[in-house]
Amino acid sequence: MAMDVSFQDQGAGFTTGATHVEGVSMNAVPKPVALEQPSSQPAQPKPSQPATQPGGGTQPQPSGGAPAPWPSTPEDAQRMIDRLMSNAQFKADYASGKLSAEQRQGLTRLFETANPEPGQEAERSAQEIVQELVEDLPDLERFAGVHMPDVGPGLRAFDTGDYAQFVNYVIAQDIPAVTAQNLMEEYATRLIASGGRGLTSADFSDLRGSYAGRLSPQVMDTLEKWLTTEVYSRMKALQGGR
Repeated sequence: MAMDVSFQDQGAGFTTGATHVEGVSMNAVPKPVALEQPSSQPAQPKPSQPATQPGGGTQPQPSGGAPAPWPSTPEDAQRMIDRLMSNAQFKADYASGKLSAEQRQGLTRLFETANPEPGQEAERSAQEIVQELVEDLPDLERFAGVHMPDVGPGLRAFDTGDYAQFVNYVIAQDIPAVTAQNLMEEYATRLIASGGRGLTSADFSDLRGSYAGRLSPQVMDTLEKWLTTEVYSRMKALQGGR
């Protein structure tokens, strides 16, 4: 029996990808990242990391689960292709030409995304990409199974754009919802305790110890570098250099 594969229409879905921030690419974690698969939510193709490059399109998605985000970077698209082709029945149907026209169209879009024309990826600015993530944030949150930490009236642990990038990264790396939410809550608590100045190297060291075995060293390295070089520098600029 053929693998049941449906396609998510571009207009009804949401885009994801990883943002590319100058000096810090949340999309540059070495492969494979080797994080645990989420157990309480459907497996999904991996987008990428917190500074961004979302796109749109139709996408192969095993039926019965939440619509998966459409991959927007070549790496994300290739991961999805590999994921589909790892299913023996799907691969057999593809090789024998038994896929539906809609399925073939979705694969064509994936192959095009995985092999872009030179210069195609640089067409969109980082600001445009982050804005798209913000617009898609409700869908991203539902897919990742996380929400903004509640740190009290008038207080926020994340700028909306930064938070959208983090949620996208959670999806990209298949971080389980409980792990991602707990990490955000603990980060937010430490941030508020710092008076909004940011976490110290000792704080990050503590977090590494707390999440050892749940989050890989590469993921923790990426998050710390993104926060300290991108998020905190912007935060200090908004605070007048304090």
